[in-house]
Amino acid sequence: MAEVSGGWTDVKPADSNVKEICNEVRPDVDKREGKSSEEPLQYTSQQMNGINQGIKVHVGGEDSLHLKAHQEYDHFGVGTRSPLWSRKTLAMS
Repeated sequence: MAEVSGGWTDVKPADSNVKEICNEVRPDVDKREGKSSEEPLQYTSQQMNGINQGIKVHVGGEDSLHLKAHQEYDHFGVGTRSPLWSRKTLAMS
């Protein structure tokens, strides 16, 4: 499927950038959820006033969390990330 400006990309396997985002937010997610988040599985992204990323993270057994991270652009090309997360039972793909 072709990407549409402002639309979400197809679901892709987690890459090194997604793993970096998960490592940054892992302590907060683990503390809030009371269990250790494990490996990011897959993600989708959307370019809109920065980059939104929806990331599916395995947390053990059949459980997963869906994280949403927004990376803003600043004047020098380095962004800041604002993570949100929620427990999901639906598969991304």
